[in-house]
Amino acid sequence: MRIPHLIITSCLLLIWAAVGLSGCSTPQGPIRRPEILASPSLPDEARATYAYLQYLQLSGDEALQALNTAIELDPTPELFLEKVHLLWKASDYEQAEQTARKGLNAAPDHPSLTLALIRTILAQDKNDQAMDLVTKLLDQRPQDWSLRTRLGRILLQERSPSQALSVLQGIPDEAKSANTHYFIAQAFDAMDNRKQTIHHLEQATHLDPSFHKAWAELGYQYELSRDFVAAKRAYSTLLSLGETSRDILLRLIELNLKLNDPNQALKLLTSRVNQTEVVLSGIGLFVHNGFYEQALHALEDFGPQVANSPQGFLYRAVLVWELNNDLDQALVLLRQLPENSELHPRALALRCQLLWEKGTPTAALSLAQQAVNQYPQQEIFYTLQAKIHRSRQDPDAARGILVNGLENLPDNTEILFQLGVLDYEQDRIEQAIQHMNRIIAQDPDHSQALNFLGYTLVEQNRDLDRAKILIEKALRLDPENGYYLDSLAWYQYTVGHNRQAWESIQAAVELVDDDPVIWEHYGDIARALNRMDQARQGYRRSLEFEPEHPQRLRSKLKALTQDHDPDEL
Repeated sequence: MRIPHLIITSCLLLIWAAVGLSGCSTPQGPIRRPEILASPSLPDEARATYAYLQYLQLSGDEALQALNTAIELDPTPELFLEKVHLLWKASDYEQAEQTARKGLNAAPDHPSLTLALIRTILAQDKNDQAMDLVTKLLDQRPQDWSLRTRLGRILLQERSPSQALSVLQGIPDEAKSANTHYFIAQAFDAMDNRKQTIHHLEQATHLDPSFHKAWAELGYQYELSRDFVAAKRAYSTLLSLGETSRDILLRLIELNLKLNDPNQALKLLTSRVNQTEVVLSGIGLFVHNGFYEQALHALEDFGPQVANSPQGFLYRAVLVWELNNDLDQALVLLRQLPENSELHPRALALRCQLLWEKGTPTAALSLAQQAVNQYPQQEIFYTLQAKIHRSRQDPDAARGILVNGLENLPDNTEILFQLGVLDYEQDRIEQAIQHMNRIIAQDPDHSQALNFLGYTLVEQNRDLDRAKILIEKALRLDPENGYYLDSLAWYQYTVGHNRQAWESIQAAVELVDDDPVIWEHYGDIARALNRMDQARQGYRRSLEFEPEHPQRLRSKLKALTQDHDPDEL
């Protein structure tokens, strides 16, 4: 017996003949005739097929028992492989390994069983054993490129990218398929080699222009590289191939906004989207990227179903505030969200924020406290109050609010983050570090805490290797964050990698051009590279944005300018 699915018809005829069935009638319900399995008049292969049919219609232990019976009657590699897959689904990797080994005892050179054994061994973290099998398998079939591709994929699935890459790169270029290049790209991506990731994704799409997954991943990698034009081209190609994913469409809309082409973004939204949820997500991109007029046009174009939805009221409130500075109308719109709406807490938070920005912090604090009483499990109202108190130079009040918040929401990472910021501002550096470590222990992907802790360690000139790891991870999570790029630049400057720091700080000021600390870093790094004109530019720009230590900046600027133009200051 080879592949059970291919011999079912012929063996069923034998079974039907043995029990006196005729014609093409279809039995109803599970097949349960154990007497057939015991019948000596049928060959083992036919009885094995019957047991396999039982297995297909059963579940749990009964299914496993039927499959074991089929294997006993006809121990073919395909049946052993089926059992390995069944045990794999149940996460019983030890039994799956034993089954694969039994199958290989019967068929020592069966490649699929060997691949299954390698996968089960890797799942048990027996990497050395697995790689010995990999070497043996490749020695047996040195030019089986399809097998290498399958093996590379398994190694990727089991988080062994360097081994996967070694296997896949053994395939000559002329034999590499689109899938091979795609798997090689995944391996390079896991090893943080974006240049090679992009190269192999480009090769995959060249060999198979309709390879949707490769185009989607290529667009994302271009985004990470800040090549927005290429990313737009990749996502546009996906749409032309008939891709209907809302995520791809929204990415393309946002890319057009980043490329300062809001009209094209609006055209995409209005011509390709009709689901209210997706429309609102698209309008949100216009709002978050500051294209308020286009967001308003979209709200109007899609009619009252969108404009009068809870999310629509939120966006309209933001727009009347941003476009018309009309606080009263914004508050009227926000009050229209019913209390039973899941967006009601967000409406309350936005009302607090608008009152604060309007210059009425007392009213904002009062409303935030009412919101705490109504929604004690919503962290935003604690952190918002704390920020307002900090802006009023009342750190003790801010601390009291945050401590109270932690009593209601123990270990809440956002409250802990604000408490860490507060401690940092009051020079309680060790406490701030403790808070950030506590956050990262709970949420290893909290990019703000990762960056904050990394930057703080750099400032303290301690544990710089860890600082680098933290900052780089924050950037992987949010690659377009100018503050994180500044942290990376400051780390690079601190360890003497000034040319790398210069590249990073230039990218940082492109993203955040109004932060005095970033511009001071820009000046310091430029000065270290003897780029005096850029250094002066950095210090002057920093002074424009109310820095915490203006005299320090004036001293730095004076040191650069006194020998050239004493009237600069």
